[in-house]
Parts: sequence; structure tokens; C-alpha cells
Amino acid sequence: MKRVTTHKVRNITASALLVSGVVLGGNAGTASAATTAIPSCTSGNVCVYWSSFFQDGMRGFYGNVNEYGIYSFIGAGGNINNNVASVKNMDSTYHVMEFQYYNQTGWGFKVWKYGSVDSWGGREGYSEWSTLPDARKNAFSSHEFY
Repeated sequence: MKRVTTHKVRNITASALLVSGVVLGGNAGTASAATTAIPSCTSGNVCVYWSSFFQDGMRGFYGNVNEYGIYSFIGAGGNINNNVASVKNMDSTYHVMEFQYYNQTGWGFKVWKYGSVDSWGGREGYSEWSTLPDARKNAFSSHEFY
């Protein structure tokens, strides 16, 4: 059964509270660190990362996303579209399919439930490795749970 949801983005609250606490405290040294803090990937989310091995910028999503181009990473990295270097699927029920283009089109890449892809080179937690084109890293624009 396919999960039917609208775009729900988690992990924003913690970052917003952290940044607002720094602004209220007025500690400039802490402000720099707070703006690059990466929230953790929580249960039920698929989390995409700007760098390999789940580093630098991250964004967690609960539900299908038709267009990464309207979202940015929290921390480093800027816009998510075509900038995903590693993925965690923290959902215990559904696999997630990362797609080349918007609206779940183009070639797809499956990340199994509770699976992860740390650098598009390891083989733990996903399938269909042989179907990916050579330029697989940083080439995702949408995803769908199934």
C-alpha cells in the first residue's frame, strides 16, 4: 500500500529553536555553529544529505516529494535538487524510490526500509545497483514511498 501524504518536513523546529536561542542569547560565536548544525534523521523520514557518509547539509521528509528544487538543505549545501550524495530511509514499513526527475520520473533508485546509501559505492540497504547510470551521485530530483 502506497503512503499517501502531502509534503511534511520535519526537523525544522529544532533548528529554528536552536537558531532563535542563539539570537536571543546574542553569542556570535555560537551563532556560526548553530547555522551549520545538522538535525538527526528521525523515524519515518527519508533523509537526504549534501555530502557522502551523511555529512554536512541534511533535509528530512515524511511523505512523497515531487520536486526537490523547492527545498534547501539544513546546514551546508543549498538547494537539494541534483545535490543528494547520501540517503537514509528511516521508515520501518516502506521502501523509498529516489528519481532522476521531478514528479517521480526518469530512472529510479530503491532504498529499502531502514536502508541507507552512504556514498553510492557501498551496497548496504538498497537494490538495483546495476540499473544506475554512471553519473548516479547528485542526480535526484524527487522521491516516493511505496
